[in-house]
Amino acid sequence: MADTSNGLKITLRADGGPFKDADDVSLIATFENVGNKPFSLTFWWNRFIKVQDSDGNKVTPIGGPVLPCGVKEETETLEPGQTFERNEGLACTQPAGSKPLIGWAYKLKPGKYKVKLIFKNPPSHGHAPNEAPDAWEGKTKSNTVEMIIE
Repeated sequence: MADTSNGLKITLRADGGPFKDADDVSLIATFENVGNKPFSLTFWWNRFIKVQDSDGNKVTPIGGPVLPCGVKEETETLEPGQTFERNEGLACTQPAGSKPLIGWAYKLKPGKYKVKLIFKNPPSHGHAPNEAPDAWEGKTKSNTVEMIIE
């Protein structure tokens, strides 16, 4: 079940499957404003994918590909009741020049997995927080999605 305590609900779903490999996985996240005030969201480095294997063990990611500097992220504003949908892969870029590991990538072996999306602002690592006056703040988790890698 998705957490909605802070006015943001995330519903995660796998689009298709079973998948050939981790690069083939297509996850779609729907972000919904279930509160009574509009807020803005940014996505780079505010979210993280958690993966567990079929035995319930946490799968440790490796670092994601480096994103060149100078790329501006767009802000998405959600009015109460409004939704925004985006693709979520099993990899997120690492900001160029950042020493802490922020980006991630999963290279999954064949098997069954459980996946959850966590969204947090300001992010724990402090890199590129959404500082807009109407920025959503808090931490929320999506529902858990099961997927199979062949």
